[in-house]
Amino acid sequence: ESYVEETTQTVIDNINLLYVAFTRAEEQLYVFSPADKEGELNTAGKLISRVARQQQVWTHHDEEENFFVAGEPMVHPAADQTSKTISIPLKSYPSNRWQGRISITTHAGDLAETIQSSGSSKTDYGILVHKILSEINSEDEIEKNIAKYYFEGLISEEEKIKLQEEISGLLLVPEIRELFSNEMEVKSEREIILPGGEIIRPDRVLVRDGHAIVIDFKTGKELPSHAAQVTRYADVLLSMNYRSVKKYLLYVNDKKIKAVD
Repeated sequence: ESYVEETTQTVIDNINLLYVAFTRAEEQLYVFSPADKEGELNTAGKLISRVARQQQVWTHHDEEENFFVAGEPMVHPAADQTSKTISIPLKSYPSNRWQGRISITTHAGDLAETIQSSGSSKTDYGILVHKILSEINSEDEIEKNIAKYYFEGLISEEEKIKLQEEISGLLLVPEIRELFSNEMEVKSEREIILPGGEIIRPDRVLVRDGHAIVIDFKTGKELPSHAAQVTRYADVLLSMNYRSVKKYLLYVNDKKIKAVD
């Protein structure tokens, strides 16, 4: 079930990406796609090819050459109308697999690298607890999110049980439990781009009726800089026209929640 859900989400992401790519052209759009070798509809290239063949909107098409044209070429108003355009048809074009040229960094990859590094296991465990807390919206999602890291091979069966007990125990504290309910809209680790280009990522922001609560998770000792950090997050949220912003620091190891003035 989890595999099917993940596959479905990947397909949706690819279609969304295809939509973005197709709607950014201002005047003309040229699309090159691998030939459709039939079979299952399992690539964006096949989707493009089959849609092209099914739509009767082409001013010109050549099925054998897989060549389709729709609409009329646009001429930019600033273009010199007297100049002659020389067209050179391409019989072939270079193509490279993007997987060999582009490296995509994900948060999951960063987490895996951290856990598998030679650092302190206690520190690594704290990072993992921090990550899971950031990803759950309510108490009901604890088991599902921990299972995800187990099935990815990042934690053992013993660590899975320990994490579930640790985080479930944390949410037994009434003040902490209130911050993991379904009563407010949850924004976990959402990136906020500041005017200067800097990006901040509060661990958890809860929103209801124009009011916000920002929470920063900490797995180490309490430091004065922690209050300054969460206060900065709150100031940014206030500049985004929230009516009020409450600030909290959640110290995971001590199972303690602290309000910041």
